[in-house]
Amino acid sequence: LLLVYSPIFALLMWRQQSLKTCLLRFDKLPYKILLGTGLAVIASFVFLQIRGRAGNCQEFVATLGQGGRVAMLQTFMEGFAVGFLLYRVGAWIGIGWSSVIVAILFMAAHIPNYTSGAFHLSLPVAILMAVAHAGIGVLIFFAAWKSQDIIVISVLHWFINRASDFTTM
Repeated sequence: LLLVYSPIFALLMWRQQSLKTCLLRFDKLPYKILLGTGLAVIASFVFLQIRGRAGNCQEFVATLGQGGRVAMLQTFMEGFAVGFLLYRVGAWIGIGWSSVIVAILFMAAHIPNYTSGAFHLSLPVAILMAVAHAGIGVLIFFAAWKSQDIIVISVLHWFINRASDFTTM
């Protein structure tokens, strides 16, 4: 985990940049976590409803701690990397195309999980799933850019990852 994300920290230190250049801001942290949790509960319920598992909400809630701290840290670091890329690519080409490019990269990184892991999809189906999810990602990343913060989407990301795993059990 450290090896994968250490180049981001090395660049921040080398260029003497703050965490704000990765859209990470700690002001109003309890409010952001609460907002992220509220949005995540709604999004998870919709996700579970679409997958036909909404009646199992209590079982789903029990899975939120699965994976432990390392899985939570890994999910947060994905959001941190997204913030890093959004900030830099957005400054270069604007937020519109930046959201598209970062969403494509983000979802492309999930293709191995779609083809193995809990999903076991064929590569063409996994690519179609990643493209569909990238569309949602563009909207979420645009919202992250507007708020200049990744904490809310990191909480949302954790819940949706858990819901996705829960519906494939």
